[in-house]
Amino acid sequence: MEDCESGNLLDVCDCSGSCQYVHQLCLEKWIDVSHKKTCEICHAAYKHDYQPKNVDIEERPRRNDLACIRMVIALCMLGGFLHGCTTGSDSSNGIKFNYELLVASLLFNAYHLLIWFVFYKIKYVPEVISITWLASFTMGLLVMCWILDVYNDDVTRVFYINAFVSSIGMMLPCCLKRMRIITMYRMDIMYNQL
Repeated sequence: MEDCESGNLLDVCDCSGSCQYVHQLCLEKWIDVSHKKTCEICHAAYKHDYQPKNVDIEERPRRNDLACIRMVIALCMLGGFLHGCTTGSDSSNGIKFNYELLVASLLFNAYHLLIWFVFYKIKYVPEVISITWLASFTMGLLVMCWILDVYNDDVTRVFYINAFVSSIGMMLPCCLKRMRIITMYRMDIMYNQL
C-alpha cells in the first residue's frame, strides 16, 4: 500500500488494479509467514524466484508425526483389546451388568475419547481411532469369550455401549468441521459489515 520509494514493485500474479503490484520485501515476508505459493485473490502461482526461509509445513519431514500417530493407534488398540478382555472375563465370573461394569465401561470409553481428541488435535482423521477402538474391543471380547466359553446379555450390552461411543467418535468430526465452517462464515459476514 506504499509507493515505489519503499522498494521495488513487482507484478507476480494475475491480479490487476491496486492489487497488481507488490513490494518484493513484502511478498517475501508474506511467503515466509503464510507458506503459500499462490495468490489468495486470483489463485495464480507467484512468478518469482524467492525461496522461503521456513520449510513448508506440508513438505517437511513427518517422521515425528508418524511416530506419534503409530503410538496413539497402538495405545488405542491395546486399550480396546484390554477392555474387551476385561468385559469377557467379568461376564464369565458371573458379574451381572451393574454399576461397576458400567463405570468400568465408561472409564475405558473416556480413554477412547481422549485418544480420539489427541488425533483430532494433531489434524489427522479421528474416525480411524473410533473404528480401531471398536475393532480391537470386539477382537478382545471375542477372544476372551472363546477362551472362557461364555457369552451372555451383559457382553452384548457392553458391546452396544462401545458401539455407541465409537459412533459418536465417527460422527463428531463432521459436526465439528461444520460448526467451524459456520463460525468462519459468520465471522466473515461480521467483518464485511464493519
